[in-house]
Amino acid sequence: MEWFLYLIGIVWLVAGIGLAFKGQKTKEILKNLFGEKIPRWVNIIPIVIGGLFMFSCGAVKPDWQWFPLLVGILAVSKGAIFIFADEDESKAVLSWWFEAPPAALKLWGIMVLVFGVSLLWAIAK
Repeated sequence: MEWFLYLIGIVWLVAGIGLAFKGQKTKEILKNLFGEKIPRWVNIIPIVIGGLFMFSCGAVKPDWQWFPLLVGILAVSKGAIFIFADEDESKAVLSWWFEAPPAALKLWGIMVLVFGVSLLWAIAK
């Protein structure tokens, strides 16, 4: 499962750099990719990815095994919440994200970048 963590770490690095330095452009790309409305079945993806994170705990340093477990629990929770949420609530979250000010995008990008670096550091044994 180490390959999965490397893949997610690299995706987080790219997304974090994009949001931190070119937030508006990255937001436009994501908006074009996902659109205004995400179908309900797409919310199964975070549940699957969260499960893979939880199974990947053994691929990181022993002191960091809590990190993929925590991210996995959060991903599964997010997917479950969006599956059972009303369509209006889901649309409100998406519209907030697509209308977020540039400072929020930079902050989010920095957080994602830190998560990516942390994950890649935790894998390197």
